[in-house]
Amino acid sequence: MPKDCNSIKDAIKNPLETRSLHLDNKHITELNESISACENLEVLYLQQNKLTTIPEWIGVFKQLKELYLGGNNIENLPESIGKLTQLKILSLGENPINKLPDSIGNLKNLEILKLEDAKLSEIPETISELSHLTELDLFRNPIKTFLNNVSKLTKLKSLNVSQTELEVFPEAICHLVALEYLAICSENITEIPSSINKLLNLNNLILSGCPITTLPESIKELHHINELSLYDTKIPVELARNLFKEWLSVRVISHSDAYLSR
Repeated sequence: MPKDCNSIKDAIKNPLETRSLHLDNKHITELNESISACENLEVLYLQQNKLTTIPEWIGVFKQLKELYLGGNNIENLPESIGKLTQLKILSLGENPINKLPDSIGNLKNLEILKLEDAKLSEIPETISELSHLTELDLFRNPIKTFLNNVSKLTKLKSLNVSQTELEVFPEAICHLVALEYLAICSENITEIPSSINKLLNLNNLILSGCPITTLPESIKELHHINELSLYDTKIPVELARNLFKEWLSVRVISHSDAYLSR
């Protein structure tokens, strides 16, 4: 019978029956190769350990659907990560990862990619090949530029690029027509492009911390907006109040000096 395991010892008793392995908070410094015998593994939790590397043999898990590696000391991923073609969730947050292998673009079934609090200064263009991706979290990474071909991510619903080093609002983001949640808080972004009106499915727009003084008139064409966050921007509170009166579809506008809701 398929089984869930909480220890390596238990997992390798009948390795081909092991479907999920939970090894969070185990003070693990190195992955034991004995678990590579669990060829039918579908879920692997390794969060909050002391891992510094992921071995090449990670690619043996051809059936793996969910891989959780958050809260370790991992700097790089092996090219073999691209062999995990059934993967749907890849969680890598809170690691000092400074580079992703191009092979990450082979994860054609990936739906969620979490990279918050990493050290990425650039993102491989191959990420734009992840055609099933619905959530991409790049919160607090030192990235300065964004994907040129991001518009290929036609199923992306949630994008977080807050507290990055983006110098401008990437217009390419405005082609993500399925997007419902966008957080793009950056002290470098001083202007929001008028083409933001293309994000017709947007529900939540988080612009907190951007030193913007105004918003494009076209933003009122976003008729599915529930919440707009303008905390710590340079938009005058009166402008926010007027926007709230005129933009009838928005339910909440939060501003450092006012909380407007209906």
